[in-house]
Amino acid sequence: MKNPFVFGKVVAGENFVNRHEEITLLQNHFNHQIHTILISPRRWGKTSLVLQACQTMPNTKQFRFCYLDLFGVRSEQEFYQKFASEIIRKTATKWQEIGSWLKNFFRHLKPKISIGNQENEWSLDFEVSDNQHIEEVLNLPEKIAQKKNLKMVVCLDEFQNIDSFTETTSFQKLLRSYWQHHQKVSYCFLGSKRSMMSQIFEKQKMPFFKFGQVLHLNRIATEHWIEFLQKSFQATQKTISPTQALQIAEIAQNHPYYVQQIAFWVWLETDKIVQNDALEKAIKHVIAQNEPFYEQIVENLSHSQIQLLKAIVQQEKQLSSQETIKKYHLGTSALVVKNQRILQEKEIIFSEKKQYRFEDPLLEKWFSWKFVL
Repeated sequence: MKNPFVFGKVVAGENFVNRHEEITLLQNHFNHQIHTILISPRRWGKTSLVLQACQTMPNTKQFRFCYLDLFGVRSEQEFYQKFASEIIRKTATKWQEIGSWLKNFFRHLKPKISIGNQENEWSLDFEVSDNQHIEEVLNLPEKIAQKKNLKMVVCLDEFQNIDSFTETTSFQKLLRSYWQHHQKVSYCFLGSKRSMMSQIFEKQKMPFFKFGQVLHLNRIATEHWIEFLQKSFQATQKTISPTQALQIAEIAQNHPYYVQQIAFWVWLETDKIVQNDALEKAIKHVIAQNEPFYEQIVENLSHSQIQLLKAIVQQEKQLSSQETIKKYHLGTSALVVKNQRILQEKEIIFSEKKQYRFEDPLLEKWFSWKFVL
């Protein structure tokens, strides 16, 4: 019997949990060609959400969906090549059409096709050296959409990585100067580093300010996780109680990656009916797997930053108050503010409803075991 729980990869179909409102909202945006900025912590399922919305769109034949992961892209040149390759890959249906696209849409650029080791694996290789080259690349989706009378959605995942480019503000100005004129193409920007995404899209002085609708992805509600966990166990002739399903959701703080991972190990520990010790074993197993990574995170923190994490674990609400500073030896209020910023930039904590929380719920549990309890 196959384990019904999936983590560490894009989730789709029966493994996808709820998000009905978010899917409908995204589909409305795509259908009406509204640019969308989707922000959430890493591994909250935003990539799965966008792909699910694309795959279940009504009248999908009228659309072309292009998805680019910019996680490993570190330069403008690399961006242009990956962007053009993906647009052509998702719009040309055969090799003859690829050749036609290259001939018709690249009058100044002379791209070469690099063939990979796997079937249908290829990419474009070219050098962007002037404004005519840039125009041909950045207007490519609009030109193809106009020619084929299509609507196109271009999804750019981990978009905040362009902030590492040389002259990133100038590059952002370039992107907007072309994309704001596109009539048949909408852009969906995904990002996990909230401070950087907010800097790009919500600061008035930045080129992408007010470029589209900003959506902050919320957690999946506990009741949906309970329903999903029970149905998934039942579908494989196993039983988990509502209370046990609730415990998994609460321990994982409704974090999609960890709910699925903990449930995966609970399922492995279960013959027919979930025993309470199966949950405890699963949590210890997941934390043990991640412990070297957690140790490395803490080793790179200062003493005052570790003390601040202790205060956050204890759910102190006024971190800059003199009482909290004295209780946890946090130094000064200015140092507290500085450490909050550093820990957010390191993606260790984030602010939710005016309270700081750990990005990783099992890092919080491990930290609590090691440094607080």
